[in-house]
Amino acid sequence: MTFEKSNANGGVDVSSGTVNFNGVTFESLSSASNGGAVSLSGGTANFTSCKFDKNDASNGGAVAISGGTATFSNTAEFTGNTATTNGGAIYITGGTASFTGTATFNGTNSAANGGVLAVTGGNVSFSGTPTFEANTATADGGVFYVTNGAVTLESASTFRNNTAAANGGAVSITGGSITFNSRAAFDSNKATGAAANGGALYITGGAVTVASGSEFKNNTAAINGGAILLDSSGTTLALTNATFTGNNATGGYGGAVVTGTSGGTLNVAGCRFEQNNAGIDGGAVYITSGTVSFTGSSSNTFTRNTATGNGGAVYVAGGTEIKFSGTSEFTSNNATSGNGGAV
Repeated sequence: MTFEKSNANGGVDVSSGTVNFNGVTFESLSSASNGGAVSLSGGTANFTSCKFDKNDASNGGAVAISGGTATFSNTAEFTGNTATTNGGAIYITGGTASFTGTATFNGTNSAANGGVLAVTGGNVSFSGTPTFEANTATADGGVFYVTNGAVTLESASTFRNNTAAANGGAVSITGGSITFNSRAAFDSNKATGAAANGGALYITGGAVTVASGSEFKNNTAAINGGAILLDSSGTTLALTNATFTGNNATGGYGGAVVTGTSGGTLNVAGCRFEQNNAGIDGGAVYITSGTVSFTGSSSNTFTRNTATGNGGAVYVAGGTEIKFSGTSEFTSNNATSGNGGAV
């Protein structure tokens, strides 16, 4: 069954009861407000092996959830959905959404904020193996934009070639929580605007948990934090056995990771930083403020990282104090026109 080419009222509106969709394609549906294909304000909507293609709305190009429960099982495919404001594919302000099968968000889902998903309340969980590829935001969060509520990824996830014109090539969080309970791979995501930060993750509030063994590769920020920018005094970010390779802060600081002026707590244990690059200082890590420690029973290794200015591997600004315990290894790092080849 296919729902297609509606007027400005959208496709399906669910406010109570239970509705089951099996093998349905929602295509080219449109809403002038929320939920181009589906708007859920109460009750339960179950989607099994459904596709959402080229739908559009102001918020939630494909699906908007303000209450009730939405389940997506077996397979769920979202391609080419667009929101002019938040959540190119999904916008959730309340209720619950769960993905229990293979969820793919590939092929230019787009919005101003949250190319795939914008969350201002409610809960979203992924227990299958989601992939997020080639999605875009004209402002923040090429994939996720979270200001409240909770997003949980229970199994391995992949974020590849997503773009934000402002901050957070893959993820922007200002409040609420994002939890990666299994390995997450961030590959070739970009924050591209003239003042863009956080090629993969842009964290200015909320709680973020990154699973051990996660990978950040070839992510780029136009200014600071080629992979991650952490700028929230109330946030603790633990990076354990993570790999950072080939990330780039082209015009600023911290080829892989930056802590900003609001700081935060950054704990690094058993991580590998290799061939990251900063256009100014801190080829791998730039520390502006906050509490930062490099610990762990396994070594933190810094290899062939480069800063055009100072701190080929690590740069510490001002009077900030960092702690090294255990073993840290620095090999062939380079500050090409400044001081501190390693630190």
